[in-house]
Amino acid sequence: MIGTRADRSAISRNAVRSEISNRSAISAIVFDRRERKYTSSSRRTGRVMVHTIRMSIREELIEDLRAEAANTDRVLEAVPGDRLAWRPHEKSLTLAELAGHLAELPGWVQSMMQDELNFATITDYEPFIPSERAELLETFRRNAAELERTLAAKHDAFLSARFTMRNGETLLMQLPRHAALRTLAIHHAIHHRGQLTVYLRLLGCPVPQTYGPTADNPGWFRIA
Repeated sequence: MIGTRADRSAISRNAVRSEISNRSAISAIVFDRRERKYTSSSRRTGRVMVHTIRMSIREELIEDLRAEAANTDRVLEAVPGDRLAWRPHEKSLTLAELAGHLAELPGWVQSMMQDELNFATITDYEPFIPSERAELLETFRRNAAELERTLAAKHDAFLSARFTMRNGETLLMQLPRHAALRTLAIHHAIHHRGQLTVYLRLLGCPVPQTYGPTADNPGWFRIA
């Protein structure tokens, strides 16, 4: 496992401090977490240096997944268990179907650990439709945790390899695996999560924050 964000930052800081200290006498080292860079000054020369730390593809992907999983978890927690059969239009999914799809998405990514995914060969898929909110949350949290464990064991070379998604002869996607994972596990989930917040508003339920205040939760909180 690659550890928590704090663990990785501490390891990176220690490594950079050691490297910088071997080069010159340092009077100050300042770390900017958002820009992932260190600015140091030498008491001998007065020289100011900037040191940039590059995260691996795996680290960046897992960090983004964690942030979006936290947002999705908040929205799923707001789903009313007694309205799961509700739908806003006859052509729309029910609340249970939409929320269940969002909860199962992290589990889909397991099939992207192979070089190609062909939907035409999948004959036993049954969509997850929760019967209660507890089941919905348990499924999403289990799938999200398993996805993180899976990605933590992969290297950048594997994540950079070409991945193909098709439906029979129709090519749906052909991207580096990390870009395909980001498309399905992050962007796709954000799309359905946005739909789910509209369901919540139409049902009169408080809409939780994701990237900022809502009418029901107007205060600000840290989003990254």
